[in-house]
Amino acid sequence: MCDAATMTVIQDVIAEKTGNDEMFTAFDVSRAVQSRGIKERHRNMKRDIHSQMSGFDGYNRTSVDIPGKGTAFLYHPDYADVESYDPDASAPQKAPCPTATASALLSSLDSDPDSDDEEGDESDEEDDNSSVVRTPQKGSKGTRTCQPKNGEVNGAPGRNGSVNVPSALLKAIGCGPKDGVRVQFDKSNNRLVLVPGAVPSNTMEKVRLVSYKGNIRIGQRALSKVGLGSLPAYNIKHVSKTIEIT
Repeated sequence: MCDAATMTVIQDVIAEKTGNDEMFTAFDVSRAVQSRGIKERHRNMKRDIHSQMSGFDGYNRTSVDIPGKGTAFLYHPDYADVESYDPDASAPQKAPCPTATASALLSSLDSDPDSDDEEGDESDEEDDNSSVVRTPQKGSKGTRTCQPKNGEVNGAPGRNGSVNVPSALLKAIGCGPKDGVRVQFDKSNNRLVLVPGAVPSNTMEKVRLVSYKGNIRIGQRALSKVGLGSLPAYNIKHVSKTIEIT
């Protein structure tokens, strides 16, 4: 673990990059930290950098190829096109927001530091484009994938307790990448309801942006608000023009 002085600079750099909607790898953070006079080597900082970014609200991570160096996790806003990232660029790379709708939605996203979305902790492990969720496989310590049937899936939560809402179900309610989805908390029926829309209709709603892969992750804090925290499995189904999570 890095010393306190190094950790302070790491946190400052990450705050600046995420505040500017930049795309970056742990190596990019290390270079920025070193440019501020810290002599620590990247290999000694990268674990702390990844730890700081684990579950970072509004950010996802994707494994990308770095020419001549293998692969690395790229941290990026949920809406970003990761293919536009240039590992050789010397200047910070702000993630482009391709549409005015997406830009307007981002400005309306909940800025509460206790936000209930926890995306990006294991995005590299699930194929969200093919509408796959992970579910326990009987008699095995591993997982298997299942496709939505009749507009419904049963999925186990990820390691950080988040639930993946697959792209097939979101498409069924007319939502694709960069579209807004309102999250309604139905406490009386212990369920979350996802409704298309970029602007909250009341203070009890949150707005989420569909990722560039077409999926959405619902974090443990949001699930807990309706009594669904820490369940071993969840039912996610398409009901009319909504998606219900129970």
